[in-house]
Amino acid sequence: MAQIIITEQKKHIVTAVAEDFEIEEFHVSAEETDQISFHTGDIIIGRVSNIVPNIKACFVDIFPGITGYLPLTDGMAYISDLHKGGAYPVQGELILVQVEKEPTKTKSYTLTTNLSLVNRYAVLKPFESQVHISSRISVASAERERLLMIGREFAEKSGCGLIIRSAASGIPEEQLKNSLDDLFAEIVRIRTLAAHGVQYERLYQELPSYISCIRESHVPIDQIQTDLPEVYRELSSYLKRAQPEDLPKLSLYENEMLSLSALYSIGSSFERALKKQVWLKSGASIVIEPTEALISIDVNTGKAIKKHSERSETFLQVNLEAAQEIARQLRLRNLSGMIIIDFLDMAGKEEEERLIAVMREALKRDTERALVVDMTGLGLMEVTRHRSGKPLHEIMAGNAFSS
Repeated sequence: MAQIIITEQKKHIVTAVAEDFEIEEFHVSAEETDQISFHTGDIIIGRVSNIVPNIKACFVDIFPGITGYLPLTDGMAYISDLHKGGAYPVQGELILVQVEKEPTKTKSYTLTTNLSLVNRYAVLKPFESQVHISSRISVASAERERLLMIGREFAEKSGCGLIIRSAASGIPEEQLKNSLDDLFAEIVRIRTLAAHGVQYERLYQELPSYISCIRESHVPIDQIQTDLPEVYRELSSYLKRAQPEDLPKLSLYENEMLSLSALYSIGSSFERALKKQVWLKSGASIVIEPTEALISIDVNTGKAIKKHSERSETFLQVNLEAAQEIARQLRLRNLSGMIIIDFLDMAGKEEEERLIAVMREALKRDTERALVVDMTGLGLMEVTRHRSGKPLHEIMAGNAFSS
């Protein structure tokens, strides 16, 4: 069971997911509370400022001084002040765009015109027609067929595509249909506003991280605590509307003797999450090195080796322990992209396959899509993780947090 803690540090709203008082995930607002920024999922009326035909892309101004990158694809569907779909946008055109990726140190916002809206149970795709079911729901199950039937009925009625998420498994048909209708009503609202909207108008704003974290949780929630009255009111409103079963778990923390941050050691957890070296219980360690191109992770034996004769079994046990911790650190630090892991040398193929299986199982706890790609010829494990927001070390650069 998970505890979700929301507090504020140095003008950042911090959401921590803990299990038995150990922090498993951090979600930190990338901007200070008094700055303008956009998040993945936001939908804005932008203006095409430049077309670059040789890279099949254009640049779209979404706010004064803020420009995003929009790839151009043949037959791309989009909504603009001139027409809908067909050819590429033209310079000076007002166009409806959605933030697909938030900026990094070297890249600006990545935008898309293929809009999507998300809630706890589904993803609505207004420019598509297919219905997909989460891979977390068994392919051969009756539940998958039930959800597919509901989804296809909705798609035929609305003309929109769908991805039905794993959280929809087992919920009553009427509840799912109401959820889908809410998404459709929202896209109708956005389209209506777009017809009369003005440049830089944000027509849809994705939920803040402290709410989306609750919405996206893959594990049962035991407790939700915040010491921020405004956030408490927002959470109450959201839970009443979207997740009433979790409303009794919400509480406003008001203990003046011990702060919420100190209770869960937020400051020291931040410090550990920013260090390159992570020690394992066995005495071994992992070293995490983020670079522009990829994330490099090295597993070291440290003090784990006792006898030469035990090397093979010890190496395997260290690798299995490291795999669990690496999966946790990816979530904790929000590391993404290509991840290369140099585990300790193993005796044979059977041990390698066991390690891959353990890593895949550990990655299932991640709310972001994370996959083991393969083992390279040099014995390095390749992992990919979908990027959502900035990694923790970029958000925290120049900030000192304390409990």
